[in-house]
Amino acid sequence: MHRELLMVRIATPWKSLGTQAREHRAQLGLSLRVTIAALLSFVLSHLLHVPLPLWTVLTAVILTQVSFGKSLKATIDYLVGTLGGAVYAGTKAFVRQFSLDLRCDLHGTGVRVTSIEPGMAETEFTIVRTGGDKEASDKLYAGVNPLTAEDHADVFWWIANLPPHININTLELMPVNQSFAGFAVHREG
Repeated sequence: MHRELLMVRIATPWKSLGTQAREHRAQLGLSLRVTIAALLSFVLSHLLHVPLPLWTVLTAVILTQVSFGKSLKATIDYLVGTLGGAVYAGTKAFVRQFSLDLRCDLHGTGVRVTSIEPGMAETEFTIVRTGGDKEASDKLYAGVNPLTAEDHADVFWWIANLPPHININTLELMPVNQSFAGFAVHREG
């Protein structure tokens, strides 16, 4: 009798657990997706040497939660876009710091080092980035007067022709339509 009572005591919570799992299936599914997204983004950010992997993980968690109820493809697209953005931002931060470090290493040699950080620029890269979709590329720049390759060439020429005793460590270029506040873009019309 004592053994049967013990088995009932053990079986009852397990039945309850099964019922709870069925009742909260959607929440458990989201928890699993969020956990997987966080772990994968953490591992990938370490493999890619992203300077702040926490932001990659946090972004993956938020986007996974936001995409709850959407298709798996949408979730994967969000995750890939987020990781791509993290890699892009990490690369930009690396290049800036590398330029400053290189300037320190070359101290006293007369070699000038400038990190040029462009804002919105309409170049052939945009067509590559949009998978060859010229219409999508054009839509991105609609109503905006972005920088061009020629604008950059003018700046490079100006920097290269400064007197030898002048060095510009960092130069951030943006079109007038783009501000630093969240990289807001003002569109005409």
